Amino acid sequence: GDDSPYGSWPSPITAKFITGSSVGLGSLKVDSSGLYWLESRPQEGGRNVVVRYVPDDPEASERGGIEVTPKENNVRTRVHEYGGGAFQLHKGGGILFSDFKTQRLHLALGDGQATVITDKAPDGQYRYADYDVSADGGSVVCVREDHGPEGKA
Repeated sequence: GDDSPYGSWPSPITAKFITGSSVGLGSLKVDSSGLYWLESRPQEGGRNVVVRYVPDDPEASERGGIEVTPKENNVRTRVHEYGGGAFQLHKGGGILFSDFKTQRLHLALGDGQATVITDKAPDGQYRYADYDVSADGGSVVCVREDHGPEGKA
């Protein structure tokens, strides 16, 4: 037998084993175009993607979802330092989201591409989150923090 003190013996079940293959699900949203959620993927370096529920699509994951934000983007914001709402549905199935690397606001229309819709300030100067999109899609109200030299975030 093993006479190791309680809790000190080696285990094949490590924290990496438990969390490395799991996918986090959150920020569930629904509109007339479908059901969407945010997936956190540790196996992709912690990348977050917006997924749409399309269980009959041959490209759907085991959860029945397909990615609707581009592969080069990580849907995450640093607003309030810990983050806020990183995406919102936009008219006609579009997705409004913050990209973690640049903190810029993007609009994806489901074609695998996203357009940057914020100004040309240096990456990370402005951080965006918690969007409210008007019914016609023409305007957005959100949190914007200024982290520039004169910013008072």
